[in-house]
Amino acid sequence: MFYLVGVKTNFTFLTFVSFLVYILVVGASFTINKTYSGVIRHSTFEDAVNLFLAFSISFTVLFTVNIFYVQVTGMFTFSNLILFYGTVLSYACLLIYRIVVKKIFEYYIESKKTNKKLRVVIYGVENDSVRIAQSINADINSNYKIVGFVSHSLYQNRSGNF
Repeated sequence: MFYLVGVKTNFTFLTFVSFLVYILVVGASFTINKTYSGVIRHSTFEDAVNLFLAFSISFTVLFTVNIFYVQVTGMFTFSNLILFYGTVLSYACLLIYRIVVKKIFEYYIESKKTNKKLRVVIYGVENDSVRIAQSINADINSNYKIVGFVSHSLYQNRSGNF
């Protein structure tokens, strides 16, 4: 008998085999569906579908093994309710984890891009120059950062809202 966090448990060979079967089935399901690849590249919807498929396959296999084992021995290998809740909880946690990793990576890449914008000065202060500045600032993928306007005339003073 082992004590786990102050609770007396019966850790038997059957418990060990059940844990090993669980790890092997879930690992095989994840390997077959290749959920280990493409965390950053794939969209979150594709991740959700791949993870759902992997967890559905592993749950179905483990549930079938459990039913077969009950028919043969009369004892449960896994509690079906705990197996279901564990599958749902694992799916939710892994999906949230993948979304967080993807968002952190996107934020990191965006912060790298904004630091490398080319600083530009627009020649002229007419309406056309201001519209060019507005279109450059409106473009999210623009590689330019407008730092000012230059005019050829000392007397032409125009403040544009860009």
